[in-house]
Amino acid sequence: MFQTAFCLRVASRRLPLSTSLRYSSFSKVNRAPATATASAATGQVDEAPFPRWNAVGNEAVTADSITALLTNDLSNLGVKNFLSSEERARMVDIIRTHTIDSYGANVQPPIGKVGVTQFDNQNDKKAYFESVPSARALQDRFIKEANIDIVGRVASYLHTVTTLPVRLAREGNQEYFAGLLRLINSSALIHADYGAYDAPGWEIGRISAQLSWNVLLREVQGGECVIYRRFWEGKSDDETFRQPSPGYGYRKDAVEGCDVQVVQPEVGEFTLFNSRNFHSVNAVRQSEIFPRYTVSSFIGLLPTAAGGFEIILWS
Repeated sequence: MFQTAFCLRVASRRLPLSTSLRYSSFSKVNRAPATATASAATGQVDEAPFPRWNAVGNEAVTADSITALLTNDLSNLGVKNFLSSEERARMVDIIRTHTIDSYGANVQPPIGKVGVTQFDNQNDKKAYFESVPSARALQDRFIKEANIDIVGRVASYLHTVTTLPVRLAREGNQEYFAGLLRLINSSALIHADYGAYDAPGWEIGRISAQLSWNVLLREVQGGECVIYRRFWEGKSDDETFRQPSPGYGYRKDAVEGCDVQVVQPEVGEFTLFNSRNFHSVNAVRQSEIFPRYTVSSFIGLLPTAAGGFEIILWS
């Protein structure tokens, strides 16, 4: 008899994200009335009382709603027109002339990529950092040929919204890569991503919460992201639900009975969700090889020695 996962609501917590925001944006964000309170003395925020985890409508991207993502009280957020149609077209033209790699043999169905991932180098930190300079070749082309620094734009946006310091993750003087291009046409299996379990002994293993950001560069039929309100619990879930090697996916009974959110982002939209939740990507309903282009990285909330937090980015 298969063991069934028990889905629990994550207990409410408080995170020190400032609500005193002076927001200046290059993209349109739907605003909603403020629903959270903050202590002026401590700067701490009580997360917004969202009525349902997957009741996503016109929620504003604020310190409050990002806190709700971190504490799993909200399934996802989106910022429309984060990249304009002209910017996306320039990026796609560059991608079409760039060499496409893929994940290792344990990722089936195949997923194309440009960049390096810690997932593919979990047991070889040296190999990961040796690959970072060449992994940045596509982003260097975006900056030089299209005048688009997508990772810099994301970092600036997150700093503006949260007021926290934002930087690339690093080990000593070696910076991580962030801003992976992924090309999917079949599907991505049910899985979860959380640095504390994926990367013990790395800086990203010291985070206290994790999100993922994605920007879709081309319109596709299908390719929805399916998010389950079920945090990955590391080794216990791996032993019970992980599919046999080679592979990275988890059995469907890991998320049985959990709340589900199916996200079909708009082209150019900046989307955010908690990547510790189990999630998958539906197959694209097009015959073209790798038609779904997304740029993405992880966002980690890292405690600091001074007792605060900073945001780190990596792929």
